[in-house]
Amino acid sequence: MSEIVLILGNGFDLDLGLKSRYSDFSFSVEWDELYRRREKYLQNEQNHNQSLLEQIKDARCDAWFDLEEEINIFVHRQINLNPKQITIDCNKKDYSLLKYTLKNYLVRISDAYKLNTACLSLCLLNAVFNNKHSNKQIFSFNYTDCIKLCKFYGAPKGLLEYIHGSLNEDIVLGCEVYNGNKINRNYSFLYKYNMLNKPNKIVKNLLKAKEVVFFGHSINEMDFCYFKEYFKAASTTVGRDKHLTIICKDKESEIRIKDNIRSQGIIVTDLYNNLDVFDFIHTDLVYAENIKENRKWNNLINRIK
Repeated sequence: MSEIVLILGNGFDLDLGLKSRYSDFSFSVEWDELYRRREKYLQNEQNHNQSLLEQIKDARCDAWFDLEEEINIFVHRQINLNPKQITIDCNKKDYSLLKYTLKNYLVRISDAYKLNTACLSLCLLNAVFNNKHSNKQIFSFNYTDCIKLCKFYGAPKGLLEYIHGSLNEDIVLGCEVYNGNKINRNYSFLYKYNMLNKPNKIVKNLLKAKEVVFFGHSINEMDFCYFKEYFKAASTTVGRDKHLTIICKDKESEIRIKDNIRSQGIIVTDLYNNLDVFDFIHTDLVYAENIKENRKWNNLINRIK
């Protein structure tokens, strides 16, 4: 098992300089094409207002919106509809077109990407990649290829594992069933567990790792099923030489992440009590050359490299 485990969320791609927010996608030429193509099959549909893409379009904003959270809201709203109001075939087409168009957008911006050599995400990957003494594993919740984007052409095979698919294969895009939620069997094709087709070793690696680093992942309830056993163990067992570092944008992001962890039944204070190192690093402050934050960043890089 890996001694170093790196978990990547969309904040990692954003730090690289990739415009990979759902809001970026929603103001792209691909987004416009998505709705133009959609008009072709809407001619015979009577319930446009019960459409997945209509809800997503209404949620679009200049700043930020969560595509998967909108899918989750949509699925659970449909539970209370009568059968005559349900337009499953239309929404299957919506969903397939949405995935196809999102992939096209990410392929285009990935192909056009110019590497920012001063970014922290590249620095961290360099440290992980150049460590020849420890087993390491990168688990990405992004669809993009961070190794290709950062030009690590000599990376060992299997170093990067995609949890939700990649641009070279089908992608996992949808929602999960939370505690107390009913399963909407009419729209079960939108549940992530029905899209998975191969096991991953993320839980085993997290439990065995000495150094766990989250970069740009909000650790939200949508993905917490992947981290639950790790956080349970980290918060209930004194960990010798166990380090957890969560890299996020700022203090507000840190608070949201702590709230997300606590909402899943993990006592955040116990993480501070049981782990040898439990740190949040704010990228905004590191870039601003804050002394305290730079010290934490340098300590992390020195432990990894």
